[in-house]
Amino acid sequence: MPTYLWSAKNSDGQAVLERVTAANAAEAKAQLTARGLTDLELKTEDIHDAVAQLVHNETGNQPQPTPQQQLRYMESKWAPVWDALWQSKGLLCLSAALL
Repeated sequence: MPTYLWSAKNSDGQAVLERVTAANAAEAKAQLTARGLTDLELKTEDIHDAVAQLVHNETGNQPQPTPQQQLRYMESKWAPVWDALWQSKGLLCLSAALL
């Protein structure tokens, strides 16, 4: 089942990040709403989880960053660069060989 990253506010009005496993984003949102969270904002899409599953299947090791680490990575200016390098493993291997 996909995992979604959401930002929200708890009952005290504090900003929180939550990772929710659900069949789809609407179900994940319903789970968070039922827990009393408000101002929900979806931070990931189905594709993010699909890529994580692909990494897990190819390497046997699925990284488990905290929700804060995941969001920081996604919002960084280097994220597209690292994603492109990861997707082109040949280029990555060539770069490593040159070092």
